[in-house]
Amino acid sequence: KEFGIVLGKIFQITDDLYNRTKTNLIMTTLGSATTQALMPLVQSEKILLMFPYTGDNSFRQEKYRNMIHFRPSYLDEISALVRYSQEKMMSQKYAVFYTDEPFGRERFEFLKNQVMEKYKISEDQICPIPYPRGTINVDKAVPELKACNPDALVLLSTFDAARALVQGVGVSNLKNTNLMGYSYLTDLFQDFVGQGRDGHS
Repeated sequence: KEFGIVLGKIFQITDDLYNRTKTNLIMTTLGSATTQALMPLVQSEKILLMFPYTGDNSFRQEKYRNMIHFRPSYLDEISALVRYSQEKMMSQKYAVFYTDEPFGRERFEFLKNQVMEKYKISEDQICPIPYPRGTINVDKAVPELKACNPDALVLLSTFDAARALVQGVGVSNLKNTNLMGYSYLTDLFQDFVGQGRDGHS
């Protein structure tokens, strides 16, 4: 409920900005929910939304002529991760860390279907590891990941949540697990995991 109120305020602030200044160029909104809050203004062509920081496929439709994307879609990235995990790493058991809300669940289901349909991995070899949106609460996720014991951990999350998960499990306990995730996680997470595996904080 509170999150919905925040999104309503984002819409109102942006609409007020347009009405006061006639500024119609909005750049780099952060996250799918924030972008969704501004979609009425995009659809009415009040604003031009450039480079939203989201890969959600629902925003990549021809009818949204007032949006310009820079990053690839999440589903394209997930397809590439699944393909790499199979063709290069021969993964047989997956844990998928994602936000427990509609956007996150949709991406988990997409990954699960890709793995099952394209590569014939059974559903019991794919462990869902959800966490609450807008938090780094991994109290439930940590024991679920330990119980899963995957050879591939797919991080469909924020960096902070992914870091909390890996810290909770312990980097040394993931030495036989391949970690993969969205492109925006890559550099930050390589540095963090590399330090942990080298025995540094």
